[in-house]
Amino acid sequence: MALKNITLAFGPWEPDAQTLGGTQSCEVRGVLPAARGWRPLHGVSPLLFPPLEERALAAFSCREGEAINTLAATHGGIFSLENGAWVKRHSGEALTEARAFADYGRAVYALFGSRLLKAELDAGNVSDFAPVEQAPQAGALGVVRDFLFLGALEGEPNAVRWSGLDRPDQWPEPGSDEAQHMQADRQLFPTGGRVQAVLGGVGHADGLVFLESAIERATYVGPPYLFQFDRVERRRGLLAPQSAVDCGGLCCFLSADGWLATDGASVKSIGLERVDRWFFEKAEPSRLAETRGVYDPRQRVALWSFASPLAAPGLHDCLLIYAPELDRWSFAELSCELLFPDWTRGFTLEELDAFGPVDRLGFSSLDAASLRHGRLAIFAFDAAHRLCSMEGPALEALLESAEHGAGRVFLHGFRPHADAPLVESMALFRTRLGEPRRGGPWSRPGREGICPQHLSARWMSARLRIPAGQDWSRASGIEALVEEE
Repeated sequence: MALKNITLAFGPWEPDAQTLGGTQSCEVRGVLPAARGWRPLHGVSPLLFPPLEERALAAFSCREGEAINTLAATHGGIFSLENGAWVKRHSGEALTEARAFADYGRAVYALFGSRLLKAELDAGNVSDFAPVEQAPQAGALGVVRDFLFLGALEGEPNAVRWSGLDRPDQWPEPGSDEAQHMQADRQLFPTGGRVQAVLGGVGHADGLVFLESAIERATYVGPPYLFQFDRVERRRGLLAPQSAVDCGGLCCFLSADGWLATDGASVKSIGLERVDRWFFEKAEPSRLAETRGVYDPRQRVALWSFASPLAAPGLHDCLLIYAPELDRWSFAELSCELLFPDWTRGFTLEELDAFGPVDRLGFSSLDAASLRHGRLAIFAFDAAHRLCSMEGPALEALLESAEHGAGRVFLHGFRPHADAPLVESMALFRTRLGEPRRGGPWSRPGREGICPQHLSARWMSARLRIPAGQDWSRASGIEALVEEE
């Protein structure tokens, strides 16, 4: 019989779906989604700055002209990155590990435990954080239009309260003449549970209030009612307070029912029969509330770090990745304390000389985005509490095609459709659907670009591995050379 070629594409990763006869990939790891195929995902690489004293619980960055302010909150304080060192701007104790930041005008507000703090920004310098005396104690912080919002109030976990109009430091007693003059007030939600998060400017909504089992849309209507609250979702809410990610017109988040998305008007599932079941089996059940999300505007993907049962306390060891515009998922194994967006700081060659040899700088190359000043990118804190870029070597990529089934064939080899200099492939096969899949040997391309495989099967899929540290841009599928038996 003559040889024929069968193209096995690396389709969307949907581990919950049936892959036999479909187009979904069974296994996708260490890559970013692309319109056709997959792109490399780079790992964390420590930067030149000294580590924090203890684990980072939250981090935040804002930019004022060319000046960049990066803040990190730990169990015992708040630190500002200044002149290449972490400077403590607040020290204290809190009953909870809740930490959050928000900027308003030329000030940064921080929720430290349940207390609202404020620091002034001046030409790139950050003042010490001081308490906002009138503000109530709360568990959630956000900005909606020209108001600072606090949610999960002490004694009223199902309520939100907002400051005066364009007066984030003024928190008069709701219902008082002063409050009416400043347009400050509060809102209690009788059903839906505890307030989990407050996000401003999602889609066409002025703001969204996420509760445990409901979502409220906040619309500014002016005096005398100030804000109108309309229930967007009556049954599903936010499971992990830090998982709500604004992806530009669409907010993606984790609920008790799985992964959802809202534009402020409706809610839809983005994980049903795709990744929901896989995620709840992969994640440590007791640490689901720790799931944290961030949006990368350069790669245009949302990333969530979460802990598996193997993760050490205080660390996340997995990443779930979603491209909203492509509606595609991927997964990676990556250890970090947290991810957050930050502005890159440029260095001159003279400044780089002070840090020793080039191979110790923590960048994949001198053209890395992390060396260009003022570019928004994703950064991380690693297990040693060091600030890291996501510009390290590419992670190991593992890609698998959907299962192809027809008459019995003899497989002679695979030709990878990937531009990596070094790749390996193997076959997964079985002769009956009730049997577990077996794996053939790993092989590398020969002179003709074919990875040799010699086996007989009725159902077959292909697996491709690109070792870590390879320089590549796309992997779209694999070509099987088969002969009918």
